[in-house]
Amino acid sequence: IGQGPFSAAVATRTSETVPTSPPLNLSLVASTSTRVTLSWAPPPIQYQNGVIIGYRLQVFNTQQSLLRETNISNGSTVNSLLPFTTYLFRVAAMTVVGRGPYS
Repeated sequence: IGQGPFSAAVATRTSETVPTSPPLNLSLVASTSTRVTLSWAPPPIQYQNGVIIGYRLQVFNTQQSLLRETNISNGSTVNSLLPFTTYLFRVAAMTVVGRGPYS
């Protein structure tokens, strides 16, 4: 008496979930006195937890008041800013399940 043959292998994939790491290397360049261009790298592959379908951008003033929030693709230009004003920017990656942590 012993083991019989194994069944044929069956493949499956688990469902996506939200990313567990923020985008990396967020970089900002003030291209004019009223425009900032942003760039970043996606989260590391092992923390993407699915297909990255876009990014969520938030823009704050120095009092931490949310001024803008929008869905964007990779890289973005923010226009209509006030000259000589400090802003805070953060970006989060998204899968079909939802948004991950912000940078």
